[in-house]
Amino acid sequence: MIKYLKQSLKLIKKDPILFSYTKKIRFNNSSLSSITNNFNQTFHFGYNNGSEYVGIKECIKYDLNSGEELKSLKNINFNYIRYGYKNKNLKLFGGVAFDLNEDFKKPWEGIPKISFLIPEILIEKNKNQYYLSFFKLLNKDSDIDSIMNDYNLFLKIFKKINDKNNKLEFIKDSPSFYEYEKTFKKITKYIEDKSIDKIILSRIKSFSTKNKCLIKKESKNCTNFHFDFDQNKRFLGSTPEKIIDINHMKFKTHALAGTLRKNQNNIRINDFLKNKKELNEHKFVIDDLLKKLNKFSDNINKSDKPEILELEHLYHLNTPIEGLIKNKTHILDLLLNLYPTPAVLGKPSKKAMSLIKNYELNDRGWYGGCIGWFDMDGNGRFDVTIRSALQIKNKLYCYAGSGLIESADIEYEWLETESKFKHLISLIN
Repeated sequence: MIKYLKQSLKLIKKDPILFSYTKKIRFNNSSLSSITNNFNQTFHFGYNNGSEYVGIKECIKYDLNSGEELKSLKNINFNYIRYGYKNKNLKLFGGVAFDLNEDFKKPWEGIPKISFLIPEILIEKNKNQYYLSFFKLLNKDSDIDSIMNDYNLFLKIFKKINDKNNKLEFIKDSPSFYEYEKTFKKITKYIEDKSIDKIILSRIKSFSTKNKCLIKKESKNCTNFHFDFDQNKRFLGSTPEKIIDINHMKFKTHALAGTLRKNQNNIRINDFLKNKKELNEHKFVIDDLLKKLNKFSDNINKSDKPEILELEHLYHLNTPIEGLIKNKTHILDLLLNLYPTPAVLGKPSKKAMSLIKNYELNDRGWYGGCIGWFDMDGNGRFDVTIRSALQIKNKLYCYAGSGLIESADIEYEWLETESKFKHLISLIN
């Protein structure tokens, strides 16, 4: 790599150069995420198709506060020079909060609403092959020896697995069931008088923990992730909901709404597929997605009937939707139009957002937002950050929600969120 660094330095006239070098590597351990315990600031995205990304440290970072600022990332133009294996396309990794219009409250103070970065080290797993990319912003004064020392030090330690056992100790539910019941009754009055069709009511289950939390196990039909804001603040989760995936103008998404707990007695899958309450909740999401996607596509295909998406502790109603986007639309444009969907917000969206702000006792932060990546050609993938948690030092705030529509039952909804917590906690603990 040193010869490529020297070549790049000779090319610098005034503006810095973003340098990258990629090589194919061997990795014989089963867990990429566990190597992140060796470093202070990392991210990990693991998809159910077997592909993974691990990022270590920051080369370039953007902390933003609005949708317009996020859109501006479409136009960033690096003086970029690539060396090594296949010259992989440049990607930015990050996420977006649930609500970009409100300042964060506890426990999210000091965390950006939007954050994207190019890591210093990127490890990619694709079709059981592993690739390591090194990124550095070079200027005329860059010290090649220092850069190579840092790079070689990383190579020595990155394959070491620092897989610490973790134990979560329950602290409290927030709100308590009594507080949840009061909020539930207030919100369902808006549903009964037809001023709102659906709303997602969320809650927090908090724990103490000795170590940094990781999603340590693969989870059926889910994207597992973590993203560090700094060395003491980590956002992590295991989500079954993809909001948008674009690859060369082909998009994929799905409507995911309607839930059946696996431990519900005497309820069969066929009955779940015919359940009026769950089908209505599901239809709200389908209609919303199709309405928004019609702005960007003249070619949309969806399944006629919902299918079952199976998780460890739950079943969900799922309707795949795919098609072709027009005019080379950038994934960030679709993302900002699609989210938050009724699956995490409600319908109508403005009224649901207003009620959530007024009645929920907790700040959602990045819960219910989205996390993922995009490249310089406008391709990418984002998943909805449900079944997620925020870790601040030795405290873990786990989030889960359920959709309230007409005839919603408080005990049913509380137990549904309990099952969603169980999904997340079983993968951490």
